Amino acid sequence: MTSRAPVDDLRALPPSIAVAVLARLDAEEVAALDHAHEFWARPEQRLPAPDDLRSIEVFVGERGTGKSWVARALFARELSRARFPRIVAATDAALLATVINGPSGLRRWTPPHVPIEFKASKGYAGDLLIDGRRVICCSAAAPGQGIGIGCDITWADDPAAWVESCGVATATRTWTEILKSNREGNALGISCVIVATTPAGAEFLWRLLTPGEQKGARIHDLGLVEANAGNLTAAYLRDTVPALRASGEWDEGSKLGAFAEIRWADLRVDHVPKLARIIVFVDPAKSSRHGSSCEVGIVAAGIDVRGTVYGLADRSGVMSASEWPGVALDLLDELRHAHDLRGAVGVEVNAGGRELLETAIRNEERLRRGARGEPMVATVEIRPVTSRPNDSKVARARDVVAMAKGRQVRMVHGLGVLEGQLSALSDSAPGNDRADAFVHAARDLAGISDGKAAKLESEREQAGTFGRAALKSLVAMQRDAAPGDWDMERA
Repeated sequence: MTSRAPVDDLRALPPSIAVAVLARLDAEEVAALDHAHEFWARPEQRLPAPDDLRSIEVFVGERGTGKSWVARALFARELSRARFPRIVAATDAALLATVINGPSGLRRWTPPHVPIEFKASKGYAGDLLIDGRRVICCSAAAPGQGIGIGCDITWADDPAAWVESCGVATATRTWTEILKSNREGNALGISCVIVATTPAGAEFLWRLLTPGEQKGARIHDLGLVEANAGNLTAAYLRDTVPALRASGEWDEGSKLGAFAEIRWADLRVDHVPKLARIIVFVDPAKSSRHGSSCEVGIVAAGIDVRGTVYGLADRSGVMSASEWPGVALDLLDELRHAHDLRGAVGVEVNAGGRELLETAIRNEERLRRGARGEPMVATVEIRPVTSRPNDSKVARARDVVAMAKGRQVRMVHGLGVLEGQLSALSDSAPGNDRADAFVHAARDLAGISDGKAAKLESEREQAGTFGRAALKSLVAMQRDAAPGDWDMERA
């Protein structure tokens, strides 16, 4: 079910009742609703509490989900605490047309009694004066002096458009300079970069973060554009959205990655059916060097009796070798309670490293059981997959891509960074740990083994049923499932 905002509940009332509800308010209260974020916001669009603000807050969604609107609301709220606020858009034109004067922009949502004025500058785009408070405005295309000025609060609007307008190199320099100057301007102990972007933009930025910066970042997934239907025109939803999705331009993912043709927005689900198996798969860090190579991929997935794989959760992040076994087991415990299944932990191992990784997981489980007063024995099923340095990630993902094309891969909401990594997955691109973990999990659940590729898509077309690998998996699920869990008629 689509989440709703208070305004959506008001809209759903018969007109006469809606008028009666508003009539109970005085004129000032009705006018205040026009600029009240809480009145217009769906649960996904609510702002983090002031005392829970992270150093990087990222709002991710399709175009039309209200990303810039939420980012604008958080930026406007933090203006009261900021001394050196800044806005960075893709171009000067985007700054004026979208960020300042657009439907989700500052001018529209600033109360009428608060003066707001833009003054152009020669050194950068200009200064926005909001009730006398100066906000530095610049663009990624022509940052000028404004990009290097020390700031404490920065609204970085649509970095995906930075890449389109300026290229990867310029977008990278802009983002790096924003993080650097935001730290320099942290005079009052406040430092926050507020980002509004698509899943592809979030994945691009994530690659550029250091391990510490990744830990200080939080991603808010705003879901599908249909969830924001109350604030969009019928023509946009009826004509523009399907056209953009059909053209493959909607998600703006990498055109070179293994899953580049997959439109993840079409494969997202609000709820998953009864699952037959679940697995938490771990792609451990290959080194402890500075950068994204330190990220550990920890992704959970499940499969139903029809052979559809569901991405369930993503707990990937920068963590040490002593931390990730606990994170993986925590996630497995959550899934066991949610789906009433035993589950397993999968792990990618290099030649000679299997025993070490399995021991780390089993020792963590023993300690946990001992802390609960239970026998200190390891019971979790561990499913290792051996990987060689020269193995092709794209070749490994090929059968999972075929499943996704046949809609036998689905994703719950909130996995935007994982989707972005999958779309950009290649043998040369760095920082694909969570994508690799998901591919391993999907292959395990679907029964796909190295050297016996299932060619799932062609087999479904020829036989009108599952591929041999998926059928093999269903047989295994029937063997493991409780008697009441197997529905032969549905299968």
